[in-house]
Amino acid sequence: MRRLSAGLALLGVLALAQSGFKTNISDALLGSLVLLAAATTFRSRAISSFLKIFVGVFSTETIVLGLAVLVGEAGLWPSKYAWLLPPESLPLAVAIFSILVYAVAQFDTVRQMTRIADRYFNADEAARLWPFRTYAGTERRLAVAMVVSLVLINQAEVGILLRLNFFNRDWFDAIQNHDAPMFWQQLLFVFTPWAFAYVTMSVVEFFIQSMLVIRWRRWLTGHFVSRWLAGHNHYRISLMAGQTDNPDQRIAEDVFRLINGGSDGSNTAYGIRSASCC
Repeated sequence: MRRLSAGLALLGVLALAQSGFKTNISDALLGSLVLLAAATTFRSRAISSFLKIFVGVFSTETIVLGLAVLVGEAGLWPSKYAWLLPPESLPLAVAIFSILVYAVAQFDTVRQMTRIADRYFNADEAARLWPFRTYAGTERRLAVAMVVSLVLINQAEVGILLRLNFFNRDWFDAIQNHDAPMFWQQLLFVFTPWAFAYVTMSVVEFFIQSMLVIRWRRWLTGHFVSRWLAGHNHYRISLMAGQTDNPDQRIAEDVFRLINGGSDGSNTAYGIRSASCC
């Protein structure tokens, strides 16, 4: 987080310097938000390990996209790749998301929930990823990699849906103007590849998300059941008044609801989809 905050601070200074040189209000706003994001990213070392992943992703994207915008405004971006230049609002959006994640992490309710979830994201056991050999790393690293992958895939899906909205405009314009060449060009060379990419990403996202939920739930259930069985707790509790029935089943159900965000499993993994949309 220290390196990310230093990179954000440098980007903020560059944006403010360029805004003063060109009297650009958008660069001044970008520089101010990025400096604020640098401060929250630096302080994010003390927040939840799970939420820290989102801060890291959004802060990194702020640096990459912000540098691209500044290079484009300075006239140094190659005109051949002008279509790859991100809009000015994009680094602002991801910087705001980074700040919001830090702000959300300050609520007591969120702290209580992530205090339980962080046990998995701090796990130091060697990871086993079927059908490969034991992964050369910890379960924590594999969990972080899956969350980062889900965030990036979800953001890419949002971008594809936006591109398909432009396809709808151009395609119906071609139909209205009776432009057959444009109709087939949009259908075959725009809609088909982007739709195929979206479907492929959706399948990959479902696979990674399911694997994350299964591994997360299995690890947390095993962790709490082991604590429940340690020190003969299951024997001592039977001698106390007000016995608790089926604690192992309750552990499994509570872990399921925690990870899935509800009883129906509709908000898998703390709502990674909604948290990563920007």
